Amino acid sequence: MTPMEMLRIQLDDERYADPRNRARNAAEIIAQLDEIFATKTMAEWEEVFATEPDFFWAPVNSPDDLLADPQFYASGALVEVPNGTSTTNMIATPADFAGTPWAARSTAPDLGQHTVEILTELGRSDQIEALVDAGAIGTPASPPSS
Repeated sequence: MTPMEMLRIQLDDERYADPRNRARNAAEIIAQLDEIFATKTMAEWEEVFATEPDFFWAPVNSPDDLLADPQFYASGALVEVPNGTSTTNMIATPADFAGTPWAARSTAPDLGQHTVEILTELGRSDQIEALVDAGAIGTPASPPSS
């Protein structure tokens, strides 16, 4: 059985006969594919797909995979954003445009920097003190709870 036969969804089935019907039944198709893909490891699927020159595929990396991949860093996927006296790594914009070099517009906010402001805007200002006392929220001025 070829890899494509293993993955074949019954396209002669009325539910999958055209793009619109495939979109309507996407959850069912995805469930079928999930069952099929669960039968092998990523390495095993890589071997299977390597035999299909017209089948283009790539693994979807987990966040841990990305953080362990040197190419992720070499590609400029992270940028250093000023954060007071140091910098914080943040994900870069996915698009680069010639003649418009990237520059940080502001420093990264401190942990809890906008908590009071946001809760006040949400009409919760009367609860802020109790939330800080309970350790449920923090503000830059509040000490860490022990």
